[in-house]
Amino acid sequence: PASWHEIPWEWLHHDGATLHGRLLAIRHAIRSGTPAMVASRGHAGAVFDLWPDGEGTGTPKRFGDLAAPGLIQVYRGIGPVTAFLQSKALSAFPLVCIVAHGSERSSTEPVRLADGALWSLPEDEPLPSVVVLLVCGSDERNLTAYGRSLLHRGAVAVLAPVGRIDAAAADVFLRRLLAGWCRYERLDEILCAAQAGSESAAAAHRIELLGRGDLHFGSANI
Repeated sequence: PASWHEIPWEWLHHDGATLHGRLLAIRHAIRSGTPAMVASRGHAGAVFDLWPDGEGTGTPKRFGDLAAPGLIQVYRGIGPVTAFLQSKALSAFPLVCIVAHGSERSSTEPVRLADGALWSLPEDEPLPSVVVLLVCGSDERNLTAYGRSLLHRGAVAVLAPVGRIDAAAADVFLRRLLAGWCRYERLDEILCAAQAGSESAAAAHRIELLGRGDLHFGSANI
């Protein structure tokens, strides 16, 4: 039943602890015969860093020390992101991660920019296989609804939080996610490991996987 997708299975307790890192629920999975490997001859993914300047982790060197340099392209600020979207297709990247404040509302775009304007991914663009939303959502699951709309538009998997996430913990989770993705790890295994960890758990416990969990990056040059 559709209502089962909204049950917080991971928050059930066993032996005095939640099931995070031991149980991973994959929601709204779509049956598909397509390969699990997401191949690319170029970058493994991109980060759209829309976090406001001067707010804690939102510094000019925010992603200067990412693991696997050269595999992850970072676009910092709405100007560079807009320029990219005007010149290239989102689907040029296997994975795109959006880092920003969230609107936390269901009736409008999910991202709130530094100037207060609301924003979302272009609706007429082909999507990457994986979309990661590192933005605050509402307890009413506005990002789950948005993630499902991305699946219907062509994304194969979406990572999205329920409710608010801590910025510092989200930063740690993002680095773990991108490092694992560049090492060809499966998406579900990356999330499960992050939920079991200590530093990334504060953000990872809030994040749900929508769509296929068996996806992994693979270089077409191999």
